[in-house]
Amino acid sequence: MSKKTEQFNVTVTLGKKVYKPGEPVPVGTSGGLSEDEVKNFRANFGDYTGGPEVPEGPVPSTADLAKIRDEFAKLTNERDELLGKVDRLTAERDTAIENSKALQKQNEGLETETDQLSKDNQVLADQVKALQGQVKILEADVEKLTAK
Repeated sequence: MSKKTEQFNVTVTLGKKVYKPGEPVPVGTSGGLSEDEVKNFRANFGDYTGGPEVPEGPVPSTADLAKIRDEFAKLTNERDELLGKVDRLTAERDTAIENSKALQKQNEGLETETDQLSKDNQVLADQVKALQGQVKILEADVEKLTAK
């Protein structure tokens, strides 16, 4: 069964009331914490220790601390390498975006040129047809003149 109050290692806010670490917090009453909330606090923050004292347990040895420092140094180096890769990839992405913009502008210019060449080609095709028509007329006139 639950107690009427519990103590926690963290500040708990219930409505407008704030309970500092170590203050009794109502449990199981209206406006109090539920059993699930109590379990959640215990799971996330541990049992109430009564203050800032370090919980009892084995003290890490110098060798353990050295291992931890080495692992921390390795992780720091790995993080720095990854940050370097992020910077490099960001620069490559920015360059690719700029190149893409330049190519898009160049493409727009080529499309305009293609449209103009298409119009010029149509004009030339019309002129060729007109000249072919004149050639047929001239050939007919030449045939008339040579037939006489």
